[in-house]
Formats: sequence, structure tokens, C-alpha cells
Amino acid sequence: MLLLLLYLLISLSYNDNNYKLSGGYNFDKEHKHITGRIDIPPNVINYKYNDDYIIVKQRPTEIHNAIYDKMNYVYKYGKDNIYYWIIIHKDSIVLGPIDSLEYIKAREKYHIPEKLNLQ
Repeated sequence: MLLLLLYLLISLSYNDNNYKLSGGYNFDKEHKHITGRIDIPPNVINYKYNDDYIIVKQRPTEIHNAIYDKMNYVYKYGKDNIYYWIIIHKDSIVLGPIDSLEYIKAREKYHIPEKLNLQ
């Protein structure tokens, strides 16, 4: 009984700051990043998802976390700009970080529904 209570407390505290998205990805509200097959580092500004796609708007910040030390994210316009990410579950494709023009072209190419729209 004590183990069940402990499990429930841990589960509830985990869910307070984490939102389950599609395809095994999660949004960490406290740290403002998305984790999954590939991690999208802070600062995630907005995201939308359905069973087929996750789209993300990000303004990168300096990262002081060991999990990001081994990953080489290329922000071609520097870290003071807005970038986008698109995760396409069916084809296991992750696009990002990409700029707004690349984002618009990718939306068209992969037929991302209009209702998945970032503000």
C-alpha cells in the first residue's frame, strides 16, 4: 500500500510539469523544452500537435544542462531569433531548427493541416 501511495505521488508531481504529446514526446513546462527521440532545447514558446505531427516555435537560450552538451544544434541566424521544428511521426523525420521560410515550405511539403497553427 505504501508503495502504491509513493508511486501515485511521484506520478502526480511528474504530470504537474510535463505534458504528454504524441509519438512518445513530452513537453516539460518548468524547463520549457520537449523531450523524446530527439530533444528540442529551451525555450519552447509554443507548440501544437496531433497524432501525426508536432510543430514547435522556439527562441533558443543558453543551455546549462549535460544532456545538451553532446548535441550540436545549428542556429544559423544566432540564438536571438525565432526557430521552428517539425516532427513527422509517420516518416520519423525531425526538421529543426529551421527559419520561418523553411517552416512554411515544410508545412506545404508534408501537408501539415491548417488547424495545427502556431501563433
